[in-house]
Amino acid sequence: MRRLLPGPYTLVLHANRGIPKTAKNRDHEVGICMPNHAVCRMLVDSLGEPLLSSSVSAADEEPDMEHADDLEKRYGGDVALVIDAGPIWPDPSTVLRGSGDRVEVLREGQGAIPD
Repeated sequence: MRRLLPGPYTLVLHANRGIPKTAKNRDHEVGICMPNHAVCRMLVDSLGEPLLSSSVSAADEEPDMEHADDLEKRYGGDVALVIDAGPIWPDPSTVLRGSGDRVEVLREGQGAIPD
């Protein structure tokens, strides 16, 4: 983890009991990412603890939301705060699942596949 994060990776790991139920998938796993983005890093550094976040697109729709105003209109009643950090075009992370000494590539993305 120390070699890959912060960076363009999402690591899927077995979740222990301390992880909130809403953050786990049905296989009791949790995805961990630490983007190398100034606003994300500032928020985590200021809070001194991790943030729980999720993708905003619903499974049954592909919303066309490129601006913070669009997100505010759609999700303003469900979130406490929308931060406009300027345009960030999606460049998906590489998703890796760790199990013991094995690493499984779930999605190839921006990060190089580790040896």
